[in-house]
Amino acid sequence: MYRWVWSLFIRAHKKDLEFSDLYRCPKSDETHLVRQKLQIKWDKQLRGKKSSLFWALFASYGPELIVLYIPDAIRELGLNLFQPYCIAYLVRYFNDDPNTSQWWAIWAAVGIVLAAIANMFITHLNSTHNSKVGVRIRAACCALIYRKSMRLSHSSLGQTTVGQILNIMSNDVNRFDAFASNSRSLFVAPLQAAIVLYLLWSHLRWACLTGMGILVLFIPFQVLMGRMFRTIRQKTAKLTDSRIRLMQEIIAGMRVIKMYAWEQPFAQLVAIARKSEMTQIRLSNFLKGVNLSIYFVLIRVIIYACFLTYVLMGGMLSAETAFATIAYFNAMRWSMAKNLPLAIAALSELVVVIKRIQDFLLLEEISVKEFKDKENTSSNKEKGVFMDKMSVRWNNETTEPTLRDISLSVKPGQLLAVVGSVGSGK
Repeated sequence: MYRWVWSLFIRAHKKDLEFSDLYRCPKSDETHLVRQKLQIKWDKQLRGKKSSLFWALFASYGPELIVLYIPDAIRELGLNLFQPYCIAYLVRYFNDDPNTSQWWAIWAAVGIVLAAIANMFITHLNSTHNSKVGVRIRAACCALIYRKSMRLSHSSLGQTTVGQILNIMSNDVNRFDAFASNSRSLFVAPLQAAIVLYLLWSHLRWACLTGMGILVLFIPFQVLMGRMFRTIRQKTAKLTDSRIRLMQEIIAGMRVIKMYAWEQPFAQLVAIARKSEMTQIRLSNFLKGVNLSIYFVLIRVIIYACFLTYVLMGGMLSAETAFATIAYFNAMRWSMAKNLPLAIAALSELVVVIKRIQDFLLLEEISVKEFKDKENTSSNKEKGVFMDKMSVRWNNETTEPTLRDISLSVKPGQLLAVVGSVGSGK
């Protein structure tokens, strides 16, 4: 009932809210705990022959998500299909069918109401828990990315940018929330379609296969749409990375840009980069709109096709048959026609996101053992910065070291100036 939020509303009405007024998240949702859970599975993947972030995520949070599919399966396969069955019984009773009784008709009416109430509770409670799992996965991935960014080697820093890291942490990881909310339809929707086919057989006979045939044709279309979503997501991610990198470079060099009056050319560069990015975003939104618009007409087309086939096959369309068909296909409307397309789109985008995060997590790290600080308890030992015959290179691909046999000592109070040309290793 969300009673816990009323005290917050009352407090906000009396005064401006402060950070101390907000509730702490549960222990199970704290970032260090969810990160540690994923870190253990990811480290296990790193020790294997082929590392896979997908399997690390699945091992960490897959069981939590699968358990939440059970209440949804009860709702979609039980309650949502129980209501059409009760409606068909009621219509049969009002048609003066001798095989029905008033007592069972009353119970059918009560069943419709109780199923609707139970459906409401299960829907909202399960949506809340699905969202919590999505938030945990997102927080774990962000924490893992942050931890990795603190350990990147010099050569790895050349392969990524701060803009790319920010784009992954602020934009890409939100796909986990969308997938957690809709993923159940990937498993529940086909089962629901099979049960509806069985229940409609007694009403429409072979004509019900027409509607199922249209649904089956709808699946390849969704696979095609999923591939298009994945391709567009890949292009959008690259364009967003380049645009953020451009903005960072402009902000870093703003003094030089102002000094040379280069505002207009650089503003044009940003506008072109943003225009290319928005073109892909608009295309993605257009395809999602097409996908959802099909949701509004698909069930109606299926019902019309079933009725037309039934009549052409010589069947007599009764009130019971009409009401039962409409009720059963309306029960499938959310899972099959709306949530399933959203789940396929979310899964397609999630594949790209996991690949981007995995590529980042597999970047080379600095060698920690070379930079360990050793506590010096001896008071008479000399303090300062010392290097003895140090040879270093920019990255592992460089054959010759940039600096060779460098030795120096800088004691407290001394000044050292490092002078050299660009790229010489200062």
